Amino acid sequence: MKKAFAIAAIAGFGSIAAAGIADVRITEAFVGLSGEDGTEDWFEITNLGAAAIDTSMFWYDDDSASVADGGQLGSFSLAAGESMIFIISDDNGANDDVTYTSAIEEFQTIWNYSGQIGITNGGGGLGQSGDEIFLLLG
Repeated sequence: MKKAFAIAAIAGFGSIAAAGIADVRITEAFVGLSGEDGTEDWFEITNLGAAAIDTSMFWYDDDSASVADGGQLGSFSLAAGESMIFIISDDNGANDDVTYTSAIEEFQTIWNYSGQIGITNGGGGLGQSGDEIFLLLG
């Protein structure tokens, strides 16, 4: 990630570790900006565990730390030591592949990123007034 502006410095990035579940951490986040250098809100997770995980076991929420209010992460295999990006969608179940494809292509172009990119299905967007990122087991 070469662009340094507006990276959300979230103190104590989130982490989940439980018996039999890989250690997954939120390792970077971005509060989206509009305009030429802007993308949707996004966050990066990294699997610090010893085995691959399926990301669909996790849910994202921006303020309540509740699976009921959150959005499930798309299903991707995340190998040990691997990171990936999730673009935050607040569609709450609406399936708009064109919008998702556009958001992913825009992200790849602006950030020059070629790794895995998923979309959250709800969970709220990141505001610039105190939102947090909660990564929850579903």
